[in-house]
Amino acid sequence: MSTSDTRELLDSDDQGLPIFQPRDRSSASKRQTIARMALREFHRHGFSGASVDAIAEAAKVSKPTIYRHFDNKERLFLGVVAEALSAAYQELPVLAGSLPFRQVSEHQEMSALLERFLAAAAEAVLGEEIISLRRLVIGEAERFPQLAALWASINDEMINEPLMEAFWTLEQRGLLAIPDRSLAAQQLIALTIGAPQLVVTFHTETSTARAAERYLSSGILLFLSYYTKELR
Repeated sequence: MSTSDTRELLDSDDQGLPIFQPRDRSSASKRQTIARMALREFHRHGFSGASVDAIAEAAKVSKPTIYRHFDNKERLFLGVVAEALSAAYQELPVLAGSLPFRQVSEHQEMSALLERFLAAAAEAVLGEEIISLRRLVIGEAERFPQLAALWASINDEMINEPLMEAFWTLEQRGLLAIPDRSLAAQQLIALTIGAPQLVVTFHTETSTARAAERYLSSGILLFLSYYTKELR
């Protein structure tokens, strides 16, 4: 049987990112182990410096097994980084959907709910692993532009869109006046998460918790002082 006959089912999505279809539970488990060890190696050494031999040794598999699951080093890198990015954000839309924006009747309640969502978003995007991923994607952006595009689309889907939905609800309740909800979501993120994200990305000694605390409440207050309907 040829190597191509024994490979797992591999495909790519419309962004050129690998789609993996495991044949069975054992295959999926082995792939998860390879992905975990590969991500650790890429974190430490980047794409060029990472060794497939080291990944195989850490995962306790052979190099042909890695290539059977991921085809080549490039698809291995794309696959494991894309999965890690998606996993870091996956709880945010669930949280946003559970927050009672439809029951808000005053400014203080509105501010508290926005802070709950943005605190969770800050925890997701400012965690050590996701910041390390951010540095990795930035460093490899020229070689793998599809990862940068994926990051942007995940931010839109997992953070911007839930905020836009919350803004629409708060507008219906007569609390906000927002002519462009997409722009407003980007502005709120910039005021609360964007600056600390920039700081911790390039200053590794900075505490992520301290960086977020400095911006969260004041950023929401500044945002609401402009968009609250009664103040316009």
